[in-house]
Amino acid sequence: MFLLTIIWIMLWLFVLAGVLSRNDLEPVTKLTWVLVIILVPVFGVIFYWINVPAPKAQPGSAIPPKPEPLSGKVYEDENYKKQPTVCIACKTEIPAGATACPKCGWSYLKAG
Repeated sequence: MFLLTIIWIMLWLFVLAGVLSRNDLEPVTKLTWVLVIILVPVFGVIFYWINVPAPKAQPGSAIPPKPEPLSGKVYEDENYKKQPTVCIACKTEIPAGATACPKCGWSYLKAG
């Protein structure tokens, strides 16, 4: 009986430490889980293990999501055809209708 008590206490502490060490849970969610595990130990531990929220991906720890596919349009804003603009690279004026800077070659359109 003593051994079962020690195993239960270790299991309870393990679950409690697991909740407290999670950085992906909101503080209110974490506090709620801690209170459930402390106030209703047997039910709280079992309920947490059944309903444990999946950890959210930490920045840099998982494969980044694939970017969304590009639309068929090369450039959605067609204002470059109507009025001159300024090159953001060298501050030279790009004439109306031009798609690249005449001085440095910078372009705001998709390459290729």
